[in-house]
Amino acid sequence: MMPPLCTKNSPAFKWGLGRMSICLAVLASSRKEIVCLTDRKVSFPSFSADHMTLKNEPFVGSCCVLTAGDDTEYIPLILESAKAELKPNAHPREVADAIDDAYHGQIAELIEKRVLKKFHFNCESFQKNGKKLLSEAVYARLCERIDKVNLSLKFLICGFDKNGIGHIFTAGGEQSVAGYEHIGLWAIGEGAEAALSILAFHITHKHASPPFAPLNTAITIALSAKFMAESANSVGEGTFTVVFKHGEPVRFIDDDVVDKMRKQWLKDGSPRLSRKLLEGIPKVLHEAIKPSNSQM
Repeated sequence: MMPPLCTKNSPAFKWGLGRMSICLAVLASSRKEIVCLTDRKVSFPSFSADHMTLKNEPFVGSCCVLTAGDDTEYIPLILESAKAELKPNAHPREVADAIDDAYHGQIAELIEKRVLKKFHFNCESFQKNGKKLLSEAVYARLCERIDKVNLSLKFLICGFDKNGIGHIFTAGGEQSVAGYEHIGLWAIGEGAEAALSILAFHITHKHASPPFAPLNTAITIALSAKFMAESANSVGEGTFTVVFKHGEPVRFIDDDVVDKMRKQWLKDGSPRLSRKLLEGIPKVLHEAIKPSNSQM
């Protein structure tokens, strides 16, 4: 069982309206270890604050749930609903399915409260009888309002099966549950594209090969991805870094150490302009051939 790294009593859950911006996970050591990183910045409609919230929620068995999105006030409700359907030793895929079901169940509840309650329908009765009992115009208008009810939340589920093999799944959002063991990593949140871009670069150029990379390599590329993701406005520099291994205590890296790593990365690891490329551009840049008068 993973220790209580954080709870729903963190400031973002209490205040609501926060935007969770980057969460990523990397499998390492032939899927025997998982590196998880999140930023610790929460953004509100009119301000943002760093170093104030964790997005890494301990769950059941050997699973941990990372969350990203705007509608953070619904995270505890969804996780509690999913947990009630799970056995203590649930497989990570079962956890992902339960969270996805709870996510869509929460949307259905919002639809009933915001749209259908006034007309004395629930989701089931509306699907069954709405078209027969309502005028065509009213039915179409309600369908349009239903389509607009959504939750901006995504869940990244990391954990181990009974054999100690690591898994990564996503749940929530418009897509169905997806697994990323074959890739060995994934990221969610506003900074995900930047993070995945540099992770893909390292894999393509054979700097690392998740999920088989040794732990120190996995941590290095995960931190590089997090640092790149900080180019997104809502991604903070605060970084919560943990390493999970089945049946062993959770390990973590202190914030001040991550800050030193960022400085080192900016010095010798971050993307930079090639001096030779800069110097060579004038030699290869030619003027366009001016058209003759007959061609004009």
